[in-house]
Amino acid sequence: MILVETIFDTLNAKAAIFAIEKFFEAYGTRLPLFISGTIVDNSGRTLSGQTNEAFWNSVSHAKPMAVGLNCALGAKDMVPYIENLSKCADCWVFAYPNAGLPNAMGGYDQKGAEMAEDCRVFLEKGLLNGIGGCCGTTDDHIGALAQMVAPYTPRKKHDVPEIMRISGLEPFNYVPNENDYRKTFINLGERCNVAGSSIFKKAIVDGNFEKALAIALKQVEHGAHVIDINMDDGLIDGETAMSRFVNLLVSEPDASKVPFMIDSSKFHVVEAGLKCSQGKCIMNSISLKGGEEEFLHHAKIVKRHGAAVVVMAFDEEGQAATEAGRCAFAAALTSSWSNSLASTRKTSSLTRTFLRSARAWKNTTTTALTSSTLLARSSVSALVAKSAEACPTWPSPSAATSPCAARSTAPSCTTPARPVWTWVS
Repeated sequence: MILVETIFDTLNAKAAIFAIEKFFEAYGTRLPLFISGTIVDNSGRTLSGQTNEAFWNSVSHAKPMAVGLNCALGAKDMVPYIENLSKCADCWVFAYPNAGLPNAMGGYDQKGAEMAEDCRVFLEKGLLNGIGGCCGTTDDHIGALAQMVAPYTPRKKHDVPEIMRISGLEPFNYVPNENDYRKTFINLGERCNVAGSSIFKKAIVDGNFEKALAIALKQVEHGAHVIDINMDDGLIDGETAMSRFVNLLVSEPDASKVPFMIDSSKFHVVEAGLKCSQGKCIMNSISLKGGEEEFLHHAKIVKRHGAAVVVMAFDEEGQAATEAGRCAFAAALTSSWSNSLASTRKTSSLTRTFLRSARAWKNTTTTALTSSTLLARSSVSALVAKSAEACPTWPSPSAATSPCAARSTAPSCTTPARPVWTWVS
C-alpha cells in the first residue's frame, strides 16, 4: 500500500496524489492508498489552515482505502477531529497519535498503558478501523494498544449523501432547499473575472494584485460562497496572472476560506490555477466541442487535480439549444464518460445525476436561476428528486459509439408547458 502521511499542506498532498495516479496509469496497476492529515493544534486545522472536513473534501477524489490523522496532537485532543472525519468519510478511518504532547525537551513521557487508555474513547465511540502510534511510541505502546482494542468491534463503513462537496480553508457542502428554489442559489462572486469587472481587469493589467485581492475580500465579506477567477484577455498573460493571483489568494485566510472557481477557455490557464489551490475547486469548463478524445483527456486531468467541473452543452455540432438537444447531450456525455471511466466508483452516480438534471430542466415550468444554480442542478440529485420520469429510457452506453451518434439516437423530450427562464445577474 501507499501512505501519504503527516500532511500539513494539502496542496503537497494533492501533488502526491496526482503523481500516484500517473504512476498507477503508467504501470497498469493500483495499490491501496492511505491518506493521513495532521491537525497541528486545538484550532482543528492543518498548518496550511484547512479544517479536517475541508481537507477530506480536497483529497476524497483519490478514493483512498482509508483516511485518518496522525502526529501533532495526543489522543485526547484528537478525538473531535477523528469523530468529524469518521462522519464525513465513506472509507475506512484510522488514527495514530503521538504519545501525548512533547515535554520541554521535545521528548514524550506518556507510557503505553496510559496512551492506550486515552485512545479507548475512539473505540467506545466506534470511530476507527485502525489504530497505531506516531512520535514517542515504542513496541510497548503498540502492544498496549493491541490489547486494548481486542474486545471492540471496528467502525462500519457507511455511505454519505451525494451532494456537491467543495472546499477552501473550510468545507462548502451544498444542500439545496427543495421547498424554496430561492434558497438553492449559490452566490458566485464574479468580480475577480476580467470580463465581469473593469476595475479588476485594470488592476491585473497594471500589475496591482493587492487591489485585485481587495476585490476578492470584499466579495467574500458580501456573502459570496465561491470566487470565480478568470484572466482571459488579450492584454494579460493568462497563465502567469492566474498563478500569481491564486497564490496570493491562498495566502489570505479571509479570501481563501471559500472555494475557487478556476475559469478560462484555455485549459492550460485553468490547470495553472488548479495547481496553486489546496482546496477542492470548481473547474469552468470543459465540453465536447473539441471532440471526445480531448474531452476525456481534460476530464482525466481535472479529476487528478481533485476539482469539480462545469460541463458545457457543446459538441462538434455546436450548442445544445433545445430541450431535445440538451437531453440528448446529457445521454451522449454520460455514455462517453461511463465507457472511458468505468473503473471510477462514482461513474454510475454521475450518469444518474446528469439524466436527472436533464429531466429537471425539462419538467420545470417557471424558475429564476443563474449559472451557479445550473451548476448546482448538475451536481445535486436531491434538487431534482421530485422530477417526473417523463423522458423515455435512455440508450445504454453500448448503444452510442460516439457523442454524435448518441445525440442523434437519443429520444426527444416533450412537455405540455415549455420552460420559461428568467435570467438574473
